[in-house]
Formats: sequence, structure tokens, C-alpha cells
Amino acid sequence: MMVARLLQPTLDGKNMLFINVKTMKYPATLEDLYSTYPEVSFPLALNNESLIGTDFEIVEKTKQAKAEPGFLLKESAPVKENGRYKQSWSLTELPKEEINLDFARILRKEEIDTIAESLRKKIATPGAMQALIYMNKLSEALAFRKAPGASYPLLQAEVGITALDIGAVSDAVIAAHETWVKAAAQIEGVRLQAKRSVDLAKTLKEITMAGSLDWPSV
Repeated sequence: MMVARLLQPTLDGKNMLFINVKTMKYPATLEDLYSTYPEVSFPLALNNESLIGTDFEIVEKTKQAKAEPGFLLKESAPVKENGRYKQSWSLTELPKEEINLDFARILRKEEIDTIAESLRKKIATPGAMQALIYMNKLSEALAFRKAPGASYPLLQAEVGITALDIGAVSDAVIAAHETWVKAAAQIEGVRLQAKRSVDLAKTLKEITMAGSLDWPSV
């Protein structure tokens, strides 16, 4: 029974943070505790009281500090307050030149995303609800090929506009979707490559030049 308990720790235990107060190793894991005390049968619901007599204590999780522009947020060594260890956070000020580069990267990536979105708008009507209609219309078109006798209200709405019969409308919808996917994939490929170039750039000049790729004509 003891072996089964040790090999199958509770989910809560696995999500806990521990510190070895003898070595000050942090974060220590549940496996560290069990391997250090292989002959001890710990309760499934661990707390600091159940760890008395060991070199381990539970570290209480705290809300992550808010990151600030120009600072690097990172977790620090736990602090002991009122007899209990608590998670702590620190902000380290970045060098001025590094801040400038990070800010330039953010701006350049926003510009790249804006270009990509403007191209997407050329091949599809923008709007969340319109996108939902496109998705449902494609579903109807694909379903029509398998069961042409069923009801397809979105396809039927285009009869006499896009094509003279519902079968032709279905073909037109699928063809339009395939054309859109091809164009969207080209845009996405350039967008991701451009942002990757921004990440690899090491100077402001390189960041400015990064992303100056050939966008597909749509």
C-alpha cells in the first residue's frame, strides 16, 4: 500500500511548490521529497504539519507580480513570513539599449501583423459573424456533396446569385474556400518569417529592415 501511495501522488501534491530548507533547493519536487524519505508514508493530502521532521516545507503560491515596461520579471527565492515560505517575484531593470530594441521589436511586429491583416481583408469580408457564416456555408457545401437532398439554407440563399442551382453554388463555395486557403497560407508564411527575422535582429537598423519581405499579391 505504501509503495502504491508513493508512486501515485495526488494531483494537488504534484502542483505544490516545495523548498529543501537544508540545501535551500528551490523549487523542490514531490519526487525529491519521496526519494529523500523512501521509508516514510506521507498522507495523500500534504501540509506543513505532515512534513515536520523532514528538510522540506511547502511554499505558498502568490499572485505573480505585474510586469513593467523596461523591467524583466522573474521568480526569486521564497521568503519566509510568519513561519511559512511564500513565493516571491522581482523586477530587474533592463539596460537602456535593450529596452529600445525590445520596444522596436514590438512596434515592428505590430506593423507586420497590420500588413498581413490588410491583405486578408482583401480576400475575405472581415467580421467575426461573417467568418462564422463562411464556416457554416463551407460545411453545407461539403455536406451537399454527400447528401444533396438535405436542407442547406445558406447555399440556397445564393441560388440565382452565385449560380443557377444549389449544386453549382456548392462547387463555387468550395472553390472559393480553396482559393482563400492558398492565399491565406502564403500570407501566414510571410508573416511568420518576417516576425522571426525581427526576433533574430540584433540592432535597430536590422529590426527596421526585418520583415521587408515580398508579400503575396492578392
